[in-house]
Amino acid sequence: MRIAVPVWGQLISPVFDTAETLKIYDIDASNISNRNDYQLTGSGIGKARTVAELANILICGAISNEVEKCLIALGINVHPWVMGESDSIIESYLQGKISEYEYSMPGCQRQRQRRCRRGKNFNESKSQSNQSGNSTVTEKKDE
Repeated sequence: MRIAVPVWGQLISPVFDTAETLKIYDIDASNISNRNDYQLTGSGIGKARTVAELANILICGAISNEVEKCLIALGINVHPWVMGESDSIIESYLQGKISEYEYSMPGCQRQRQRRCRRGKNFNESKSQSNQSGNSTVTEKKDE
């Protein structure tokens, strides 16, 4: 399993659509076996396509409806409206605790709804976006 997390430093980026760095976690037997940072550029839809090339799960902060629908259509399991330090969030996800209130962004009540402040249900129509967007990704190398 591969989990993608847009990051700002060590924290989950507050908005997926504008994130510039994507951390990919490789998970083997419920443990983190590897993690790599990738530079992420392009539009929100292009970023969604890049995530689909690199991972099968996305854990992120805020995300636009259009980009979330595109990710779902591409087969990505999306966990939006999450905040915190990326490594600890992954550990919590692996323990089944990602939906707890302490990991929710301000204004979110994850126990009652999957969308925050928009009032739309997470499981609404999974229609595929027709928007085009180009994105490029390059792995960041430690210098």
